[in-house]
Amino acid sequence: MSLTQKIWLLITIPFVVAIAAYLIFTRPFRRELLLAEASRDAKDDMVVLQSAIHKGLVDDKENRADLVALCESLAQAERVVGVAVFATDGRALAESHGVRGNPRLRELAMRAIAAHGEIRELRGDPTNLEHAFILERAGPVAVAVVIRDIGYVDVLVGSWTRSLLLVGCGFAFVMLVLSGPLVRRIVGAPLEQVVSAVEKVAAGKLDVAVPSARRDELGRLANSFNEMTESLRAARAQVEEEAARRAELEARMRRLQTLAAAGEVAASLAHEIGSPLNVILGRTRMMAGRADTSENTKRDLEIVAAQTERITRVVRKLLDISRPSKGKIEEVNVREVVEETLAFIAPECKKRNIKTSSRVEEGTPERVLGDRDQLVQIIFNLTHNAMQAQPTGGRIDVVLHRSEQALSGVPALAIDVRDSGPGIDPEVRGRLFDPFVTTKRGEGGTGLGLAIVDGMVRELGGRVTVDDAPDGGACFRVEIPASLLKDRSSIS
Repeated sequence: MSLTQKIWLLITIPFVVAIAAYLIFTRPFRRELLLAEASRDAKDDMVVLQSAIHKGLVDDKENRADLVALCESLAQAERVVGVAVFATDGRALAESHGVRGNPRLRELAMRAIAAHGEIRELRGDPTNLEHAFILERAGPVAVAVVIRDIGYVDVLVGSWTRSLLLVGCGFAFVMLVLSGPLVRRIVGAPLEQVVSAVEKVAAGKLDVAVPSARRDELGRLANSFNEMTESLRAARAQVEEEAARRAELEARMRRLQTLAAAGEVAASLAHEIGSPLNVILGRTRMMAGRADTSENTKRDLEIVAAQTERITRVVRKLLDISRPSKGKIEEVNVREVVEETLAFIAPECKKRNIKTSSRVEEGTPERVLGDRDQLVQIIFNLTHNAMQAQPTGGRIDVVLHRSEQALSGVPALAIDVRDSGPGIDPEVRGRLFDPFVTTKRGEGGTGLGLAIVDGMVRELGGRVTVDDAPDGGACFRVEIPASLLKDRSSIS
């Protein structure tokens, strides 16, 4: 059953119940109303008999004949069964034909004398109303008993009940017919719009809106729903933007890793091939310069020297890969770079149960002049090393603060990359930034990562150092001259 049908029943059922309750509980009142009307008719008869008392119709036998005739005349009225008049001592003074000799009437009259008031009783089937009242003339003179047939009361009550029932059923039917469309229009249709919109949102469609022109609770619900979908659209757009930025950052990281790998290969080639090539080139030039060398031999030696120089240039180009080239120099927000880098390594840190955090101390200059890609690679290499130093879980905290020492007369920004790993062996610490020095021999380390970081930091005019972290582990500190373009207020 739909909500519209439930509301429809909620409206109509109380109405029908109210009509039924009215018919049931007012039936006794309707019957009592008709009985009161019958009693008033009996009192009208009493007025006639009372006038007969004043005329002295009970004083002698001749006048009593007139009294009997009066009783017979009153008994001929509609719904009157009989009329009787009794003296105060119980003697029957006059009785109509229908009730003559009825001892119950005498008993009722005596009770009225004893009570000195009216007595009204219902008796028999069909029901009769027996009404006894005292006739006075300077005191009680007689008691009149009027018996009226009130069977019509139940007939009228039943007729009224049936009529009211028909009217109530008619009203209920009209209520049922009219309330259904009204409830559907006022409540059902707006709710169906909201439910349909919610189902579309659940299916991933956020470009839906519910009409909200109403000013009741359903209008407020529609406004709240539209605000919710607007928030969801904004959140989805933000997530998509962050995903795009993450994809761009991942591509940049892969490029930097590729360059780092090529640099490692180039460094190895330069180390293994460079020295023999220099020897070959030197000996070739020396032999070509001797006076006893023939021209043909000199030409061959020149060819060998030229090809040797060519190989040297190729090796030099490969070696340049390991040396970060100066890219676009611009003002870079270091905090943004740190947050992007931590977001990039977050999935791998989660796998290793490593928690990451970043913090900027108050009054810290956040901007430097340099190549953004270099800064990304610097922070990535340091956080990646911190991650590899904690294979069973730990922490990586990146803290930006103002350096205690200026660089080239300019306030410096310090970047601390702290981990909770085993720390750096003091014997290795002094030459940790030298090429091919590594603490991860068994893990495939080449010893070039920190050397590349050191070279990049130096190109930015800074320095990189290593020390123990405050809570254990290692702390790599990169200090770079701050930009004075937008951080003047924070470094003054």
